[in-house]
Amino acid sequence: MNGKVWQELLVLESRDAVERLYSQIHGRKLAANRIIAINNAAKQSREYFRNAFESNYFVRPLLTFYGVASLSRALILLLKLKGGEETLTAGHGLSTDDWRKVFSGELHQSLSALLDLRVSLCKGLFVDLIDATENKSCIHVRSSSVDWAINYEKPPMGYVLTFGEILKRLPDLANELKIADHSPLSIYVNEMTYNSGDGLKVNAIIPDVLKNQFESINYSIESDNTLRAPETIFTKNTALFSHSYLNKQFGSIPRLSISCPLNNNGQFSELAMLYITSYYMSMLVRYFPTYWVSLVQGGKGDILWPAIYKAQQVVETTYPELVMELIKHVSKPKT
Repeated sequence: MNGKVWQELLVLESRDAVERLYSQIHGRKLAANRIIAINNAAKQSREYFRNAFESNYFVRPLLTFYGVASLSRALILLLKLKGGEETLTAGHGLSTDDWRKVFSGELHQSLSALLDLRVSLCKGLFVDLIDATENKSCIHVRSSSVDWAINYEKPPMGYVLTFGEILKRLPDLANELKIADHSPLSIYVNEMTYNSGDGLKVNAIIPDVLKNQFESINYSIESDNTLRAPETIFTKNTALFSHSYLNKQFGSIPRLSISCPLNNNGQFSELAMLYITSYYMSMLVRYFPTYWVSLVQGGKGDILWPAIYKAQQVVETTYPELVMELIKHVSKPKT
C-alpha cells in the first residue's frame, strides 16, 4: 500500500475533515449521518486494501474490489449534493455477459480468451460513481498537479465492453500485453496542447493500428507524428486519457497516454476504467476459481498472467490515488 496516499485519504475518516470538504465542494453543511457513512466506508476500504495487500493472489483481487467498492461509496457520498447511503443503488453496476460460454471448453483455451470476456452496464454502484464524478478524468501534462480535467459523456445503460478493450488502454500494461501478442491501444504523450482555436494537438509515436483508429474518428496525423483534432471533432469524439502511476516521470509526474474511445464511442474516465478492471478480476476469483488458480499457478494457457498481475498492481496503487486526486481537484477554491 502507498502509505503517502492512504495518509491523505485519512481525511475521509475524519468527521471534521469530511464536513469541511463537503462545504468546500457544495457550499453547504453536511448532515451528521452522512458524515458517519463516509467515514465508515473509507475505514472499510482501508481494511479491505490492507488485507488484500497481505493476501495470496488466489483471493487478492476479490478483497481489492471490495476495497474499491467501499472507497467508491465514500467518494460518491461526498460528491453527491443530496442523499445518504440509503440512496445508493444496490449492485455493482456491471454484469457479466455469458462468461460460462467462454469457460465451457478446454482450460488452456479459456484462459487465452480472457480478454474477450464481456460485461455490460446496469443499475448499481458503478453507474452511481459515473454520475457522482461526472465521468471526470484529471489530466497531468507536465506536472505532478492536475493541469486539466475533462468530463466524458455518460455511457448508455446496457453498454457492452470487453476486458481487452479496457486493459489495452492502460499504459502500464503495454509490455505485458505485447508478450501475449496483443497490441496496446494507448500511446504515451510527449507534448500536448488544447485550446478552442487550435483544438487538440498531441506529439507522440503513433503505431499504424492507432493511426487507423484515430483517423476513423476524424483526427488527422501529420508527417511529424502530430495528432490533431479541431475543437468540434474533439468535443464529438473525445479521446481517452490515462496515466502510468507505477512509473512516474522524475518519481512524481504521472506519465500521460492517449487512446481512442471504446468502439469509437465509449468514453470512460480513468477511475471508471480501473473500477471495471477490478470488477473483472474479482469475478474471475469468485465465480471461476479453477481458471483463476490455474492462471496464478502457471498452468497451460497462462500467457496473459503477466498482464493480469500488473493490472492488479495498477488497481491497488492507482485507484486510491485517483480518488484523492479528484477530491483535491473538486474541493479547491473556484477561481
